[in-house]
Amino acid sequence: MRPLRFWLQGFLSRAMLLLLVPFFLLQLLLMLFFWFGHWQPLTSRLTAAVIYELDLLISAFETQQLSAPQAEGTEDLFVNLDALQNLGIRAASVAGPIDMSLDQPLARSTLDRQLRHRLAILFPARQVAIDTITRPDATLIFVEQQVNEGQGQRHYFFSIARARLFSEAGLNFLYLMLILGALIVLPSLIFLRNQVRPIRRLARDAAAFGRGEMPEDGPLRGAREVRQAILAFRDMRGRIRRAVEQRTNMLSGVSHDLRTPLTRLKLQLALMDDGPDKQGFEADLTEMEAMLEGYLDYARANMAEDDHLIILADLVRQAAAAQKWPKLTIHFVEMDEVAIKGRKIALLRLVNNLLANAQRHAQSVWIALTRSQTRVTLSIYDDGPGIAEEDRARVLQPFQRLDEGRNLDEAGIGLGLTVCQDIARGHGGRLVLSHSLHGGLLVQLILPI
Repeated sequence: MRPLRFWLQGFLSRAMLLLLVPFFLLQLLLMLFFWFGHWQPLTSRLTAAVIYELDLLISAFETQQLSAPQAEGTEDLFVNLDALQNLGIRAASVAGPIDMSLDQPLARSTLDRQLRHRLAILFPARQVAIDTITRPDATLIFVEQQVNEGQGQRHYFFSIARARLFSEAGLNFLYLMLILGALIVLPSLIFLRNQVRPIRRLARDAAAFGRGEMPEDGPLRGAREVRQAILAFRDMRGRIRRAVEQRTNMLSGVSHDLRTPLTRLKLQLALMDDGPDKQGFEADLTEMEAMLEGYLDYARANMAEDDHLIILADLVRQAAAAQKWPKLTIHFVEMDEVAIKGRKIALLRLVNNLLANAQRHAQSVWIALTRSQTRVTLSIYDDGPGIAEEDRARVLQPFQRLDEGRNLDEAGIGLGLTVCQDIARGHGGRLVLSHSLHGGLLVQLILPI
């Protein structure tokens, strides 16, 4: 049921339903009208005419006005009579009891029902058997006749040409309707699929742009409205891209420009004599340098980078093996080997930021990398103080710092978690904060495969 519901949510499937349902309903109504209004009454009239002819033939045989060929058994029963040849009927008779198991009780076609109905009316006291299956070109009818008392029984056998009972033109008309309907619908379905392709391409381009990719623009196709939507999306994508680039260039430029006066201040501070004032100046310069690094890190998170196939487990081990975490004990719980398409430098920066945060506030971390059918999850547990549930959404916003407890960028400007979240979103994923089993913070990076 779920696959059907998912299929019905698509634009192509709904357009197909709008086309196919009325068409097939119309065909069904026409077929029912033809069946019950023409073909079934025609079969009934043909059947009635043949049954009346059989009644006349049996009466003629019994009054000896017409002699039926005699047979000793059921082998080679049917012989053409010149009088019956033009009627499409062959007849024979057998004296004495025979096996009447040739009847086909399971055959319940329209022809079979009509024959049984007419024979039951004309021969209510006689045993009748019908076989509409054995011979494709004829229908076999067996009628038992009780002869005068003491003379036993006689059976009449009739082989009736199928054309006398059944109109092939009716079925041919129905088959023709189905074939022509398929020939009409098939080009329409192909046309609908071609109309949906540009919409699907637009959806893929929008999803790729949300992950930070810039796919090449293909040729404009589809209806006029679809082309207008594609052009509007491309124009919007260009404006957003330019705005992001301007913001990134501004932050990067300002941060780089401020490094020059900071360097001069450091040189002047190095020439100063030791004292309380010098220590205060050094603390201020260290804080300013950390702020600049935060701005640069935030700017680099949005810089363009080509996608590559990455073994995420190897990238996490590379980040953990760096000589940056002397105060942190790292445990690998479960590491599935998963390959994803992404930006290696950005993902490495994300893992480094999370490990740096853990080192500032915890003594141990536990790293797990698991995969499902559609996504991969990187989980980093620590044993630090954690973040209160009501503050977790706030720390993901830029320039937000907690007044107490922990913060990813304690010496910076509150951009650490924002950088991580931007990188996750740029890969089509998300960053989730929750409570760790070890009492601290659990950070989960969820990415699509």
